[in-house]
Amino acid sequence: MTKETQVKTLYSKLYHKYSKLKKEKDSILEKLNEEQERKFVECVKASDELIDLLRSENDILRKEVNELRRDMSTIRHNYKRPGMHPVSNTFDGRKSKE
Repeated sequence: MTKETQVKTLYSKLYHKYSKLKKEKDSILEKLNEEQERKFVECVKASDELIDLLRSENDILRKEVNELRRDMSTIRHNYKRPGMHPVSNTFDGRKSKE
């Protein structure tokens, strides 16, 4: 066997090993990419669900705040009326000056 033939044989073996390792590496990277994409999609889905939940909760709290504001407005209005008890909204027995 000549040196040239030996070099070609070694080069061929080396290239075959390189190709095999490259395929394995590409396969591993592809699996990692798929796993990362799956995790990302799960995170996006979970965050969307959480956003929807928080928006719903926010709407409920806004309604409660509006109801409390109406109640406070009613209490203030009744408190300013002569002869009305500020808390119970009942006539306290005093005669108004009309």
